[in-house]
Amino acid sequence: MCRKRVPNIISRCTVAILSVCLMCAPAVFPVEPVQLPAFNVQGIDGSVSNTSAWPLQSKWLLVYVEGRSDPLLRRLSQPELSQVAARTIIIVGGLQLQDAQAVRNRFPQLASASWFVDSPRNAVAALGLQGAPILMGVQDKTVRWRINGFPRDPKFLQSVLTRWLTQ
Repeated sequence: MCRKRVPNIISRCTVAILSVCLMCAPAVFPVEPVQLPAFNVQGIDGSVSNTSAWPLQSKWLLVYVEGRSDPLLRRLSQPELSQVAARTIIIVGGLQLQDAQAVRNRFPQLASASWFVDSPRNAVAALGLQGAPILMGVQDKTVRWRINGFPRDPKFLQSVLTRWLTQ
């Protein structure tokens, strides 16, 4: 009787551990292609900008972060992702303009990205976000995929982003 219980317990524990790991790992979720909705954000210079005016021809990366989001922004500022910044839009939600400017100043490697502030979190409702950070692949103003959360594997993130922007 004991011999049958031990493998059964091990099997259940293995399934439980794998389930937790899969739930915690960020994944690329293709989404039903949807036009990027129009909402207002504030430019890092203080000007108001509506997303409908953004010239998003070809492929772009849209990053929504709340607060400081240092781990994701640090990862995006790594040298192996240096070509990504020029085709990236970063929206910092929930901070005031001067705090968002301080976040941008901590990541000079991302200076070529377009930075915006979303103090009232307009993007959350407009994009149907359920947390942050979120990375989205946008092609010709159409959202094609999203990654919810922080991808812990640097090679995974590098692979997804460079493939998206170069193919």
